[in-house]
Amino acid sequence: AAVKLDHGKLKVSELRGSGMGAALTGSATLTLFPPDGDLSHPLKPPTVHLALSGHGLSLAAVTTWMDLKGAADLSLSLDGPLTDPRGEARVVLPRLTLKGDPYRDGRLIMALGDGGARIRELRLERVGGGSLRGSGRVGWDGSLDLKLAPQHFPLAAVPGITGLPVSLAGTLSGAMKIGGDSDHPLIGGLISLAAFKVRETLFGDGHLDLVPGADAIAIRGDLFGKVSIDGYLTMFPKFTVAATLKFNDVELERIFPEMKELAELSGTASGEARITFDGQSGLTFAGLRLTKVRIALENAEEEGHATRLLVRNQDDVLLSTDGNVLRFDRAHLTSALGDFYVLGQVSQKNSDVHLHGNIDLVLLEYFFRSAFKHTHGSSSVDLVVKGDLSRPQLTGWLNLENAELEPTGLEHKLYVPSGRILFTQDRMTLQNLSVRMDGAVAQASGWVALRDWVPEAVSGRISGELSPRILQLFQSQNIADASGKIAVDVQVGGTFSQPEWNGRAVIKGATGKLRNFPHDLGLTSGTLTFSQNDIYLGCGPDAQREPLPGCKSIAATYDDQPVTIDGKVTISAGGLGALKVRLRGTELPYGVPDEFSITMSPDVTIFGDRNGLTASGHIDLTEGRYVHKFDIIDQLVLKPRTVERSDPFWAGVPLLETMRLALRVQSTGPLYIKIKGLADLSMSSSIDFTGTLSEPRLNGTIQIDQGGTITIPAVRVPFTTEAGLISFSPDKKIPDETPTLDISSTGIFIDSGDVSHTLLLHLGGTISDPQTLLTSQEGWNANTVLSVLITGQTPEENRRSFIGSSSPSGAVSTGGSSATENVIKTMTGLGVGSAIASPIQRVFGFDSSTVEFGTSSFDVKLCKRFGRSVKACGLGQVGFGAASRGDVNLSLKLSDQISILGSFDYTTQVVDTVNDSLSVGRLELKLQIPLGY
Repeated sequence: AAVKLDHGKLKVSELRGSGMGAALTGSATLTLFPPDGDLSHPLKPPTVHLALSGHGLSLAAVTTWMDLKGAADLSLSLDGPLTDPRGEARVVLPRLTLKGDPYRDGRLIMALGDGGARIRELRLERVGGGSLRGSGRVGWDGSLDLKLAPQHFPLAAVPGITGLPVSLAGTLSGAMKIGGDSDHPLIGGLISLAAFKVRETLFGDGHLDLVPGADAIAIRGDLFGKVSIDGYLTMFPKFTVAATLKFNDVELERIFPEMKELAELSGTASGEARITFDGQSGLTFAGLRLTKVRIALENAEEEGHATRLLVRNQDDVLLSTDGNVLRFDRAHLTSALGDFYVLGQVSQKNSDVHLHGNIDLVLLEYFFRSAFKHTHGSSSVDLVVKGDLSRPQLTGWLNLENAELEPTGLEHKLYVPSGRILFTQDRMTLQNLSVRMDGAVAQASGWVALRDWVPEAVSGRISGELSPRILQLFQSQNIADASGKIAVDVQVGGTFSQPEWNGRAVIKGATGKLRNFPHDLGLTSGTLTFSQNDIYLGCGPDAQREPLPGCKSIAATYDDQPVTIDGKVTISAGGLGALKVRLRGTELPYGVPDEFSITMSPDVTIFGDRNGLTASGHIDLTEGRYVHKFDIIDQLVLKPRTVERSDPFWAGVPLLETMRLALRVQSTGPLYIKIKGLADLSMSSSIDFTGTLSEPRLNGTIQIDQGGTITIPAVRVPFTTEAGLISFSPDKKIPDETPTLDISSTGIFIDSGDVSHTLLLHLGGTISDPQTLLTSQEGWNANTVLSVLITGQTPEENRRSFIGSSSPSGAVSTGGSSATENVIKTMTGLGVGSAIASPIQRVFGFDSSTVEFGTSSFDVKLCKRFGRSVKACGLGQVGFGAASRGDVNLSLKLSDQISILGSFDYTTQVVDTVNDSLSVGRLELKLQIPLGY
């Protein structure tokens, strides 16, 4: 800037400034002395001539209001006496943000002079909707005469609204006047609300009329057609509101939507509320008089019909609060189910309220739907609640009479014919409580000492009969059903966190069903003995050496098979302290459908504590079958079929999932691998189980007996197994890495010249990826053996057939018909023959069956095993006008080393139209001596 003093005038020319994107230019002349330059006579008043323009000026820097963001363009001109110059100011606001809320197209035009600023135009557009228009005058002495016209301006955008404890929404419109001065503004006008919302509840439209007075502003209005307001507010010395609200049939659930979370209820209220509020203390008083209260509760019964309960006030309900304490001066509510009184005061730290009356327990069904499916009966209550609400002091009583409860998850009703709960300052007492369920009736009484609402010492007694179904209350996620009775006479003492039990329970026949467990469980008889922290199951874990006096082992059933249980459970603070339970069973079934089934006789002891369990003992397998199906792909590669399995019952229970295993599993009866169309093997096993229940480790072998059969689909030569092994390794994963297979078998192929050829089949690899190897004693490779099995001809016969079929004379070779016949039989056996053989096998109980059709005959083969030692097979070949043949083979296994094999063959031939028959029988004693290497 250039500054010059010339003949009494201070001239500022070439004024320029810039910084942070803003620019300022202008000039000014201030006349201080008369034009003659006589400095002894200053000019009164001094005059000013100013022309100033700016671009991009920071609003926060100019106004020092940090919540105001944006830049302004300014144009200012002044001319005249310095005390009251005339001129014009123009402010353009392209974009600005007020408390994070964006605005645009702002404009302010003011005419300066005559003692103040006259606002010609005030305009502000909100980006999210709504606008503000204004005009009027602001005096240099602070006087106000303004008119503001908001149009559809959101309440949420009004500064200060977002800080209220209750969210408000809607739009504001109207014509407002602001008079008085900057120290004592007077507000008046008519304000309209549209789509007004409190929280998420839409109330509708309304209006407020503000009438300024000498020291206060009167408020009158009507909201939503149901609420009228009559009051006043003052702006100084502090902001204060005092008003009376009268309302008629206002929907309570619209004001308090949390009511829907308690129960399916709705209601209306009419009355009057008086409130006072100031800007420093907030709510200082609220008095509520409800002349009419109607609350409707709805619930669906088991048949699907809705029930409705109406609660109303008997007299005016009087409530008041100072913002900290809620006082029930009078509250008497009635319904068809009884009446109820509430008197006193409620606060977080110092409550003193009295509840008295008669209540039907159906109210529990409305307010605690997640806990109860059905409730019925009457209850009388007289309770005084004092002190801190987080640790209240209760005195009084609660009586139950003919109560009927059906807790969620129990799926059956619980009856309480009578009982009383008595509250004193330091104790809760249960008196003569009677409980009936499924015909079992029990009585309970006792007390629990309370300190700051924390249970401490406990004393009580339970006698009578209980239904096992009550366990569903505590284990509904694991127990699907239960029935029966248990006679109990048990006393409890000690503390609530570490109770001590003494007494006995006698099982009188109980059944149950675990979720995700396909077997039925039952408890037919036995005793439970309670001794302080110990619960003895049956005669205890050492039943054979030190049985308890008068005890009886728990006789249980598992799919109607007997199980005996003895053990001991110790309860400590927080749950399970220690456990030792012995389980003994006989021929218990277990398996996975379409995979395996076993019958076992376990003698297992489970012991440990909450940190981990261990299962040890032995399991005898009396019978077992492995029936998992395989698919055959190229080169006789076997691929196990995928079987969908449901989660086992112990899945999701960490204590069972991590249970350590120390079990010996061995076979004492016949075990079989029976895979339809593939294998019929007998075996024995001896395996050690370690690891955990969810990740078991196996070590041992399954010995495959000699004399089993392995059948390859599409071929007619069965393979008979030699002794083999299925081996488990504890260091490898099941089933990807272990068990491994080592099974060898032989098959006898008889060619058209009645020459026998011994074929060898070996199964190796793992159970999940078995590998097959085909060879022969003559040195044929796998492809050659496979060709022989499918065509029924040796390589030499195939060559002769090929040469004969391609002779120069064009004659058809008779040798080729044999190969064609075998191929035809193989293909029909897979198709039509399979459709005939399957019903025969299912109806007559054969272990395997095949039916094949050719051009000159059809073949039938049937096999059945009788226990582990005897196996019989029959083969019939019926010719169409030619030879027929019948074959019967019988195998008797006397021991692992000695077997007796017998066969009988009957053949008929047509020779010159005369039937000729031939019968041949053979008996063979087979002795196998292991050499030990």
